[in-house]
Amino acid sequence: MAARPGLCALVLALAVGVAAARPGQSIAVAHPPPQPTTGPSEAPVTIELYFVPGAEPSLAAYRLVRALAARHPRRVRAIYRPRAIGARAGVAAIALAAHRAGRFFALLDRLAAHSPPPSDAGALAIAAELGLSPTQLARAAVDPELAAQLATNEADAFRAPINDSLELIVNGVPLRTAPYRLTARGLTAEQLEQVYQVALARARRAAAAGLTPTALAARARRALFCGDDEPDDGAAPDAWTLGALVEAGTGCPEPRLPTGRGDEPREEFLAGQPTLAVGPLPLAGAPSLGPTDAALTIAVACDLLGRGCRQQLATLRPLIRYYPGRVRLVWLPWVADAVVDTSYGREGLARAAAALCAADAGDGWPFADDPVMLQREPPEVAELTAEAGARPDAVAACQAVGELRVRGLIARVRAAGVVAGPTVIIAGRLYRDGFVDAHAAAVAVEHALRPGLFEALAP
Repeated sequence: MAARPGLCALVLALAVGVAAARPGQSIAVAHPPPQPTTGPSEAPVTIELYFVPGAEPSLAAYRLVRALAARHPRRVRAIYRPRAIGARAGVAAIALAAHRAGRFFALLDRLAAHSPPPSDAGALAIAAELGLSPTQLARAAVDPELAAQLATNEADAFRAPINDSLELIVNGVPLRTAPYRLTARGLTAEQLEQVYQVALARARRAAAAGLTPTALAARARRALFCGDDEPDDGAAPDAWTLGALVEAGTGCPEPRLPTGRGDEPREEFLAGQPTLAVGPLPLAGAPSLGPTDAALTIAVACDLLGRGCRQQLATLRPLIRYYPGRVRLVWLPWVADAVVDTSYGREGLARAAAALCAADAGDGWPFADDPVMLQREPPEVAELTAEAGARPDAVAACQAVGELRVRGLIARVRAAGVVAGPTVIIAGRLYRDGFVDAHAAAVAVEHALRPGLFEALAP
């Protein structure tokens, strides 16, 4: 039988590799970094560009960052993070496929040379000209590894924090914040050079104090979430003082955040002012999303009949995706004392019992993944059952004796310090009415996850 040419070529390639490698010899294999990157890892200035590769404002920013990195090749490390957003979302996967093939910058340089940028079909044609095969290009849109990398970029952008599809992060500091206060849209080469000079000066001061670039970025990030509401533009993020230690203690100060929609009157305490829980929450066996050993548990105590309750569940659910493995979301039942013995309150108890039973009999989370602004009616028992993947007969049998359990859980939630719903509990702090959006909630999460000031003082 004649050998197939492809198989012969593979065997020949393997034979050459074996012949070239002596026993015990190390073979260096070049792998591209997870993100397209230029410049040395020890560079004093790191610039991360979050951008949509097919959009004109993003490509303009790409040209500026590329030029800056070329002018300062030893002092600037540039990391390019494609995002799949908007009408040009498909180009992001093509760009990452090109990166995998070692053609990212060749592709982006070609795209950036056009104004307006090429269409998605034009981007595909350019990628093909650069040597990407039809198979590589066809797989790009459905490749799970590329999808995971894009999801990582979105999670990193959310935590940065970034509120736009285009942003630069300079040594851990978003361009729009102090000391830069610039927007990436319409940025000029002169402005970016000034940003670089400021970042370089700060990095040199930090290095003189014994801080590595990584430690400087981490400290700058902590200052974003644990600093003053109006930071001094001239203050270095590495310049801690005894006054700051006395004022801040060993952790972050309590954040003042815009609240969400409440389902009850606000007389009990000032809206938006977190207080501390006074007892443990009944978390064991409660409906939850995320790993049980997560570093942080976010609990939501609320009445499923209330619109504010359902909005908080929808608002907080994305945090599981943006903090993978680090955050767990838990729902706890709540019905206000004033209505618990009315027909409305009894319906709230019954709905809470159904949710608990569905979670027990199913996958542990009975609530639909609804958009925050979707105005829906309270979930019916059948919907809770279906969302959890539970059997209707199992939920019905459990629900028949579930009201007593719900009343007991509500009593324990109230004993922990909750006085109204919805209340979100993060690291022992009670946030009455929850949060206006996921970004506001993320500030509270970052406060809880940030190290204390003593830990931050360590290089």
